[in-house]
Amino acid sequence: MEELIIQQNRRYGRISEFVKSSGTSLTLGRGFNNDVILSDHFIAPEQLRFDYMDGKWNLKVLDDTNPVLINNKPINGDEISITSGDELIVGRTHLVLLLSSHPVERTRSLILSNWTANNRLRIALPIIAVVVSIMVAMLTDYQETSDEIRWGEMFAGGLLFGFLLIIWAASWALAGRLLRHKPNFFPQLFYTALIMAVLSVGTLFSGYAEYATSSSGFGSVIETTFLVLIFTVLLKYNLRFATELKRRGLTAFSLVAVLALFVVVMNYLEEKEFSASPEYSKVIKPPLAKWAADKPVASYLSDLDSQFSELQERDN
Repeated sequence: MEELIIQQNRRYGRISEFVKSSGTSLTLGRGFNNDVILSDHFIAPEQLRFDYMDGKWNLKVLDDTNPVLINNKPINGDEISITSGDELIVGRTHLVLLLSSHPVERTRSLILSNWTANNRLRIALPIIAVVVSIMVAMLTDYQETSDEIRWGEMFAGGLLFGFLLIIWAASWALAGRLLRHKPNFFPQLFYTALIMAVLSVGTLFSGYAEYATSSSGFGSVIETTFLVLIFTVLLKYNLRFATELKRRGLTAFSLVAVLALFVVVMNYLEEKEFSASPEYSKVIKPPLAKWAADKPVASYLSDLDSQFSELQERDN
């Protein structure tokens, strides 16, 4: 005989409750003498009865004060045969009827399960990832925007970057605690740090694309596309550890794409039709084409003056 399982609170991202039959009958209602007790005031004290007869489960409606829907259709008559996967609406309560032979989803693999099983590594890996991400962000920021090392600014920016990583991971851990009763703070922090390290390096490729094509528009397209992809991956992993959503990738891409479209439209609307001031582009040099140490501007101008002086002496 197949047991009957009643699933309550079936919502993606939430924890469901299951009640399994222990015999050939099972009752459901608001009264405390039932096998399944519901607190919905639109359900009668004795609302439904399930009986196993002739190799199948039958549903009998005991109270017709409010309609009972099965697969969004009202039950006509007092008794009806059910199949595994039927959805039942009683009052304002949504239930799913399952049999013990109902197939389940494949087991999800725990990412880095061998490493995270070790308590020391479970804490050490995210910390190492955060430190690496901070160093990569500091290095790429220096290579792209600075001509000399300013340790104070670099460390301040790195600490702020690390603080934002922790805040982001903690926010998703709080969401996981509320939705799944599992915060998963360290996995959130680990993947957030790694993905943001990739982001710090990847944003430089738009400069190479702009340099190679001499088109700032093409560079902007490359940068926007990369940002959409990287934040989609980041949000997918955040949703993986914080929710039970099935289509996490599609959900993440949809959210990021809508946000990116909003930003692009707002930037387009804010553009001036005419500007009297010149606009400069960085296409004259790729971001990391540094084969020698940078020179301060004063030293560069001094060397340039000396070269002009030598040329004048030759002409004379």
